[in-house]
Amino acid sequence: MRLLIADYEPEIPSSCKISLESKGKEITISSDGRKCVETYKRETRLRQSENYFDVVILDQKMPIMSGPDAAIEILDVNPQQKTIFASGFLEKQ
Repeated sequence: MRLLIADYEPEIPSSCKISLESKGKEITISSDGRKCVETYKRETRLRQSENYFDVVILDQKMPIMSGPDAAIEILDVNPQQKTIFASGFLEKQ
């Protein structure tokens, strides 16, 4: 299983990476939404597979590009991409 995790707080994705890689998962980390989208597009192109990542996990609030904005761009590339939003902040929507 391949996961792409985007979160601007480095300790969160780093601890996830250590834990999940010990279980045989392949983890790629991005520090903001823009870098996440760039990584997603690059890996999709290099691997010639729009289903390269099984899951993309996005923090809701990140600098440069938010998780929801990153998801829109990722879903433009692959409308079937499984995406999970995570956040330490609660806000009314």
